Amino acid sequence: MNRERLERILVEHEGQRLERYDIDGVPHIGIGHNIIGRDLSDETLEFLGVEDENDLQVLTDEQCSYLFQKDLDVVLNDCAHFFPDFDELSDVRQEVIVMMLFNLGMVRFARFKQLIAAIYDKNWNKAAAEIMDSKAARLLPERYQQLANAMQDNRWENYETEKEKPTLDLSDVSTLALVEELKQRLQNDKLISYEEVS
Repeated sequence: MNRERLERILVEHEGQRLERYDIDGVPHIGIGHNIIGRDLSDETLEFLGVEDENDLQVLTDEQCSYLFQKDLDVVLNDCAHFFPDFDELSDVRQEVIVMMLFNLGMVRFARFKQLIAAIYDKNWNKAAAEIMDSKAARLLPERYQQLANAMQDNRWENYETEKEKPTLDLSDVSTLALVEELKQRLQNDKLISYEEVS
């Protein structure tokens, strides 16, 4: 999994607010942290300078980042709960699952039984359709369409890094044949010499 890309997309999706805010009456803070939905360890509460989650009102940038990392760790454990072979999935598909669990929480994600089954079956078209056939997709259509597309296509539309962009696999016989054919055509057309394409 590309954790840097995952964090970048999550921050874009969730936003970052250092002051407490409500979503449908549910208090949040930081980067999508549900104050009443995720219990915090004593260590985290101490770092945040509060005795109870409900006391969270304002975070520093450092506290926000710390809380985000702790939330991500919880979500990654949740992923292993749902998918024992989670590490065997592609980076992109792992990231989609993490993003959904981060947004929905474990209880709501567990309701996506058909999605979970499709992922087990590696039926990516069905998995994408199940992502879109949800209340979450109706509430956040652009976000969930992006997640569905990434699940189906095994790539992020706007988030590939240079090293992840598709390249020719020169060990593949069909690719080698295509390269040789292009070399021959170029030589025949006398556009460039063989040495220039080698």
